[in-house]
Amino acid sequence: MAIKRLEDIREEAVFGRKLFKLGRDVGILGPAAIAGALYKNDECYNLVSPGNRKKYDSNKTKDINSIARRVQDHFDLENGYDVQGNYMLAYSTLFNCSLDYLYGKIEVKSPDATIADISEKTGLSATAITKLMKKDEVCIEEYLETLNKYGLLETMPADGWDEEDDDGYYESYFSVSKFWSDLIESKLFSELPEDWYRMACAKYTHDGIKVVAEEAKRTWDELPTWEVFSSWVSTWESFHEDRPIHMIYGKTLKEAYDTEPEWVKQVYREIRYEHLYSSVDKVDETETIYWGCAGKLDRTIQNYFHSLADKWCKEGPLPYYGE
Repeated sequence: MAIKRLEDIREEAVFGRKLFKLGRDVGILGPAAIAGALYKNDECYNLVSPGNRKKYDSNKTKDINSIARRVQDHFDLENGYDVQGNYMLAYSTLFNCSLDYLYGKIEVKSPDATIADISEKTGLSATAITKLMKKDEVCIEEYLETLNKYGLLETMPADGWDEEDDDGYYESYFSVSKFWSDLIESKLFSELPEDWYRMACAKYTHDGIKVVAEEAKRTWDELPTWEVFSSWVSTWESFHEDRPIHMIYGKTLKEAYDTEPEWVKQVYREIRYEHLYSSVDKVDETETIYWGCAGKLDRTIQNYFHSLADKWCKEGPLPYYGE
């Protein structure tokens, strides 16, 4: 069976599902695709080469098919300890993940033990930690040139230029990591996710009720199945004991369903309208709640960054020319 979706792998095959996710993350779907990637990567091929053959174009299809059969078997395994060691090393190389991750000992796939440890302790993803550790910088030299043009920069700092100021300006580069560090230290660390989740939940509620409201506007001309009809009647009567469904001609509900289709459709429509139509009035209300949450999120972000910009102007590395 061709494996193109996670659902194609049985839930008990924990290793197989992990292998599929690793491939999916880099756009390699299924055993055949992974086999092709292992073949293409020379380091991986040296590990999984069928019969320890050297790579020749004349054997390409044969080799890939042979590797694919092994990978297919691995997709059905529950843990990595049943996978041949050479294939585990090849998977670790191909997907840039640690063997501990493949064996299920840790939840972070990064091959860097330091990153894996930080990730486990902080909850940050390995990708996020790697970005923070890159120590990227933002250059503001173009703005410094404008400041200098209008005489807003001193000709020389009091302690003279340092070696990094060879462009003739004060600090031109600022740390990306420090920006995020300051943000985490601020009250936005808890306020921002709280406001965002409230906004997201408000949108989910609005979108869901809107779907229900559209359903309520429909007319139901088709006869519902007996299971659906009896379920709606049962639900109605459990919540409206003082308003039971009035039967016709002394028939039971099942007898009425079998012999009176127009009556069934009428009862079904009335029950559903009563149950769903209140949602129509709720659509505008939930939309207002959503935009209220979105507005609060916007204000939270804007207030923080505007205040931060004012503080940077007064206390930052550049001379302050405000009042």
